[in-house]
Amino acid sequence: MGGLSKKAFQYNKLRKETALPSLTLDAGGLLFSSPLVSTNLLDQGKITAEGIAESYSLMGYDGVGITGRDLAAGLDFLQDIEKKSTFSWLSANIISNKNGKPVFKPFITIEAGSQHAIIIGLTQGDPYSKKSVGPDNAIISWDSALPAVFSSIKDPGNFIVLLTDLPLETCKEITKNYPDINLIIRATGTGNNLAPELIAEKTLLTATGKQGKYIGAMKIDWENNTIWDTDPRKKLIEKHRELERLDWQINRYQNRPELLSRYRALEEQRVKIRTEVDALKHEIEKEPPTGIRKSTFSNQFIAIDKILPDDPKVLEVVNNIKLATSDRAKNGTEAGINNSFTAYTGWRKCGECHQSQLRTWQNSRHARAYLTLISKNQQFNRQCVFCHVTGMTKDAAANAPGLPPELQHVGCESCHGPGTAHANAPTDKKLLPVTAKTCAQCHVPDHDDDFNFKRDLDKLHCSTAIPEKS
Repeated sequence: MGGLSKKAFQYNKLRKETALPSLTLDAGGLLFSSPLVSTNLLDQGKITAEGIAESYSLMGYDGVGITGRDLAAGLDFLQDIEKKSTFSWLSANIISNKNGKPVFKPFITIEAGSQHAIIIGLTQGDPYSKKSVGPDNAIISWDSALPAVFSSIKDPGNFIVLLTDLPLETCKEITKNYPDINLIIRATGTGNNLAPELIAEKTLLTATGKQGKYIGAMKIDWENNTIWDTDPRKKLIEKHRELERLDWQINRYQNRPELLSRYRALEEQRVKIRTEVDALKHEIEKEPPTGIRKSTFSNQFIAIDKILPDDPKVLEVVNNIKLATSDRAKNGTEAGINNSFTAYTGWRKCGECHQSQLRTWQNSRHARAYLTLISKNQQFNRQCVFCHVTGMTKDAAANAPGLPPELQHVGCESCHGPGTAHANAPTDKKLLPVTAKTCAQCHVPDHDDDFNFKRDLDKLHCSTAIPEKS
């Protein structure tokens, strides 16, 4: 959530830096992290989803595709979101069974300077999405939906963009039937950026990683009814610009030890791009340009870093979301403790035998994890509390305020499992070893982009940890 205000700042900066007409688009998957949301997290998830949509309106988006992750709270909820959004939610293949017409806008036409851009949306009909649209609606196949869309497009010379979460092979199949699609932006659901790739003579396909970690910025010089220019010289110029941008970012991270993993990731990316530069140089030596007039593009992926300033309007929305989710969780908090917590003994009992480890833990951030939530008034936030206490499952997160003090932190048993049986029979009942997978339950990039298992394991001084394989 915190990245939204920095993303908004970056968008405003990009718009100020160019006088060219622009489109701001997203292939979808904004509102929820999964197409299936636990019932106990749904109320808080809806508050967050409403805030995300409001932030996108403030950022000036033009169109957003619809995926299963946007339908997780049901079709009615997304329709309510649509009414409040200043941008268009797009899907040509979510239809009403009553009249056979699309429930959302199938496409929009936007003027971009002297050019008209047509933006189409297609939704993948996976089992979760089909259930989410309800019995009165359906998600039909792309080949059933697109004929009506293209029959409505009067000028085939328009620049046509498809927003979708359909698989890559399906996108390639679509271009065989509709070669006039010029750009496909995919919601991949992965953390990897996909540089624009030519999948047909007239069609580029690209994607940015999930969770808003990057902005994909394309500069396009479009010639109607032409093909894309893949001249390696233009690619080489683009790669050199990307290297310059990376050099700037890396220099800013060099003296930031707390962001070491991010620094290393940028270094790896720079090595990769330098390899691509060498390959392009070799390609240029072998094949000179043809001189035929084609449409051109350049692309860059801009990281939304923590060091960026915040857009004040979007930051206010983000802060309001945090307060609202906390209040909703507080009002819904249940009293009492689940019986499963009796298997947990608490840190004091652990410290009777493991005194050295206890002293190290008491000086760690793990020992203050729940206090961190309290300081931010987020101790009732069910999406957060699971990773800030001991012995708490996500389904029982509402019970966190009722935990005994010995469990209101990330204690020994958060990593090693319930300790009562081990305390009663230390020789026969062994604790679980700590692995990278153990830590990865909470130390995900979205919350900790500087986590390094090998390095951080040394800080624990825990004899039952298993080093990560090299």
